[in-house]
Amino acid sequence: MKYIVASLCLMSLSSAAIAQEQCSTVAQCAQLAMEAAYQAKLALQIATPKGAVLAFDSDKCPEGWTDFGQASGRTIVGADPSNPMFNLGKIGGRVDIPMDGQHNHAVQGRRNELNGRFGNDNGDDDWSTVANGAHNHGGDNMPPYIALKLCKRQ
Repeated sequence: MKYIVASLCLMSLSSAAIAQEQCSTVAQCAQLAMEAAYQAKLALQIATPKGAVLAFDSDKCPEGWTDFGQASGRTIVGADPSNPMFNLGKIGGRVDIPMDGQHNHAVQGRRNELNGRFGNDNGDDDWSTVANGAHNHGGDNMPPYIALKLCKRQ
C-alpha cells in the first residue's frame, strides 16, 4: 500500500509540475513529454516491483508482464514459512478429483457376536475403510469464482 500511495503522489507531483510548465518549441514540449513518461515509468516500478503477480481482466498480459502459468486453474494461497505445505512457490492440491463426487466409504471388520455391531467382544472397534461401496454426493464443491489472467511483472 505504501508503494501505491508513493507512486500516486509522484505521478500527481510530476503531472502538476509539467502542467505548470509551458513549452515554446516542439523540442521543449517533446522533452517535457519524455520527462513525464520517465516519471510515470518510475512510479510504475515503485508500485509494481519485478516479480509482482497481478490479475487482469484480459486474455493477454500487458507489455512488461508474462503469463504466470503456474497458477492457471489453481487457487492462490498465502505462503507460510512455518508450514511446509505452504512454502513459497510450492504447488499442491489435486486437480483430478472427479466432478461427480464418486468415492468410497465401505467398512470391513469383525462383527460382534453379542450385539451384532462392528467391534470385538470388549467393545473396541477393529475396522478400516476399503475400496468398495462407491457412492455419489454429487455436485460441484467450488465456491463462486471468476477466472482472471494472472501475469508476473518482468
